[in-house]
Amino acid sequence: MRSAISGNDFISTSIHQYSSTTTLQKADDDNNSTELNEFGHDYTQIGGPIDTYLCTLSETEIHEHIRTRMHHKLKREYEEADKIQEELKQCGVILDRNRMWRADGSNSFPQTQLGRSRPVKSSSNDIKGGGASSVSIGQIRKFSVSSGPYNVHGKGRGHGKRGRQQLNEYGHDYTKVGELDKSICTLTETEINNMIRTRMQCRLNSDYQQADKILKQLNQCGVAISDDTKLWRADGGKYFSNQLNEYGHEYNQIGGAIDKSICKLSEIEINSMIRTRMQCRIKRDYQQADMILKQLEQCGVAISDDAKLWRADGEKSFPLDQMSDNIKSLALSNVKSTNKIPRMMDCRTLDDAIKAIYHNLDRVSPRDISAFWTVVPRLLRHQERGVHLVPQLEAIFLKTADQIHSYGPQDLTTTTLGFAKTIQALQESKRGYGSGSYEEYLHGILITQRDAVFSFIARTAVPILHQFQPRYLKDIAYAYALLEFVPKLEDESNLFDHIAEKSIPLLGKFKPQHISITVWAFEKVKASHPKLYEKVGDHIVMLDHLDDFASQALSNIIWAFAKAGVSHPDLFKKVADHIISLEHLNDFKPQELSNIVWSYAKAKVSHPNLFSKVADHIITRQHLNDFKPQELANIVWAFEKANVSHQDLYKRVGDQVFSLDHLNKFQPQNLSNILIAYAKAEVPHHGLFNKVADHIVSLEHLNDFQPQDLSNTQYSYAKAQVSHLDLFNKVADHIVLLDNLDDYNEQEISNLAWAYHKAGIIRQDLNDKLIGAAAGRKEEFSSRKLNNLYHWTSEEEGMQIKEDDEQSEQDEDQNDSVAAVDDDDNAVVAVEDEINEKKNMEDGDIVDQEEEEEEYPDVSVLSVDQVKDKLRKLGLPANGRNKEQLMSSYSWVRFQHAAKEMEIDDLTLDDDFSWDIVDEEEEDHKE
Repeated sequence: MRSAISGNDFISTSIHQYSSTTTLQKADDDNNSTELNEFGHDYTQIGGPIDTYLCTLSETEIHEHIRTRMHHKLKREYEEADKIQEELKQCGVILDRNRMWRADGSNSFPQTQLGRSRPVKSSSNDIKGGGASSVSIGQIRKFSVSSGPYNVHGKGRGHGKRGRQQLNEYGHDYTKVGELDKSICTLTETEINNMIRTRMQCRLNSDYQQADKILKQLNQCGVAISDDTKLWRADGGKYFSNQLNEYGHEYNQIGGAIDKSICKLSEIEINSMIRTRMQCRIKRDYQQADMILKQLEQCGVAISDDAKLWRADGEKSFPLDQMSDNIKSLALSNVKSTNKIPRMMDCRTLDDAIKAIYHNLDRVSPRDISAFWTVVPRLLRHQERGVHLVPQLEAIFLKTADQIHSYGPQDLTTTTLGFAKTIQALQESKRGYGSGSYEEYLHGILITQRDAVFSFIARTAVPILHQFQPRYLKDIAYAYALLEFVPKLEDESNLFDHIAEKSIPLLGKFKPQHISITVWAFEKVKASHPKLYEKVGDHIVMLDHLDDFASQALSNIIWAFAKAGVSHPDLFKKVADHIISLEHLNDFKPQELSNIVWSYAKAKVSHPNLFSKVADHIITRQHLNDFKPQELANIVWAFEKANVSHQDLYKRVGDQVFSLDHLNKFQPQNLSNILIAYAKAEVPHHGLFNKVADHIVSLEHLNDFQPQDLSNTQYSYAKAQVSHLDLFNKVADHIVLLDNLDDYNEQEISNLAWAYHKAGIIRQDLNDKLIGAAAGRKEEFSSRKLNNLYHWTSEEEGMQIKEDDEQSEQDEDQNDSVAAVDDDDNAVVAVEDEINEKKNMEDGDIVDQEEEEEEYPDVSVLSVDQVKDKLRKLGLPANGRNKEQLMSSYSWVRFQHAAKEMEIDDLTLDDDFSWDIVDEEEEDHKE
């Protein structure tokens, strides 16, 4: 059962403060009397409200003009009356000789049989008026074809009997256009004419089913039919004209002679360009056609595609009163033939799409509306600045909001996805929102009111999810994933719970792409659903092969499982074995290669053969210019994390980074991840390290670097034993100038202290800063970390940096948290890197014989009794239950002593501190 919330509720919750005074319904005057109305004339307004974009007059001014014109006519002052009518027309007001007027952008009026017409009462959704018998002149309003009533019958069935027609020698009234192309059409000309005649007879006998069947056969055989213009062709084209002129096109010139002061083209050149443009449109080469149109307009030539007219006399409008009877007849016929709702995919601009829907708003279907919202994001990105049709766009949105609660699965998901991508386009736009622009309006209704709009859609979708096919389940999940929004329902469940519930039984019908996008969407919004992941993994494992899975699908699936922390070894093995079995990896994009190795490293699934396959492919590529910085960083990070040694890969990536002109496209996290991968893998590449160091030193400031980035960077240089004094000073200066180190955790402070100690660089101001930060946060530091920190920051003699320092010391990797960024839709992933337990000791644990004679020696090498003895000498209680508790007290006292020497006065020793047990387990630090 559908949600009880109506479309009006949706409007009130989503666009209350953004709706203008546009009224969708207007009941037209149904009075056929000749009495004067309250405005002093006998004209009646029909259609929709006044289009303020096209009409420059207010309603009061329009009535005043019409009343004045009527008075002139009563006095037989027809010249003055005609002037007023022309002024009204130029201002966007159209008058009909049957005492009707409209200013809503349409030029059509209801048909009459005798005398004056009775205005047709509009339906609740009728914006233009006119019903089925009205005609809107195309979709581009700047070319207005206006006059009195003209007879146009609607296309289709049930419009009365056909009048007597003059049949040709084949027994029908259709005319051939172009030459028959035998490479396209499989029928002879005689066979085509026989089928057209038979079809016409079927239509006359009301056997429309057989007629449609014949039409389908003709189309399949390469024959195009136009029932509007009574033309057929089999030359590969599908575009029809009533009659081609001597220049080979169907456009006629109106107005005066070509104005040479405005137009630099000759008549022959203009006609040649129009013919070429028409041929481009026949071939659907709209880009070239638009280019030719722009050239014509720049040269002073105005074109009306609706009326098939052109002029180059300085005017840009196409009024019927300037046409001959023959040209007028052709123009009206062309208007009739184009009285259809254009395909949205054929619209070249957002203006065109809005006009196409708005002019037909009384008869568009949900499929038309959803198709409109599908093209909005694409057209919005390429929309030129200028005056926009915001009121018309608002009318379209209001109609969508009023009806979306009754949409079926396809139209609902298509519209939702269009909304989501529109929000994405607005957020990615680098240009500001102009006042009165499409962007400003769409921002107000879709971004500002996002939660209201998409929560309503979710409540509408859930009751009919059982009707959704796999592709629609995938689409609606994808739409909400783009927004990273999970709407809650009244029963405390969320939309993704219901999507998972409906998807699991249908997994056998999901295409590979559907599966990959679905699990990607669930991970994108952090919608935990273990059962769905389990069933998806089992489904893939049970398949005979994965040949139907594209590289992107494999990458997305593995990425989603790894990112969600869902273990499914059989799935990872199945995917890895498939990739290894491939002849080559040329179909894999750089991002897909990066995501795959990153996912296996993140999931801690060992598969050396897979990594070797990927590495061998990368090193054989001609270049790595198509790899983004993040992809390069993730690849080397993954290989180090998976403990897969591949020297050629490291060299290739290092050489690629070193060869770049600059590193401005690298984020701080990319740089730190690359450096730490090389340092921990113990792969030397001095060119790479010097390139990165020089780049960081050249930066104006380091404010874009997170504490983890700086900590990992300095750790990497010290670990790799690469000397770069300017880099270390740059980082030290940055940290010293900070107000505080509240954003730096215990691990980052320790890493920095170790790195400067290891590099032999003494910056006392930095040491003071680090010790001061640790002094105020004793609860965060383990006894060992306190001891090490004191050791690293209190060396009286530092080693001088030597370029060829060959001394090798045992050290433990201090960088326990490395952040890697996955580039799939800008997903940022924090990757925890565990302490390497195989290492022996940190530098701080190595105690020289001389240090044992200090007042506060390192007690990590002392026995319990020796520690107690030291505490008693300091006048402290020594009744701890184990060495760890004793060391905790001792380390803090030693650290307190060092702090006092640096004149830090706010250190106090808690009475019960000696009994605190410090947890040695490292925390997870995520960016």
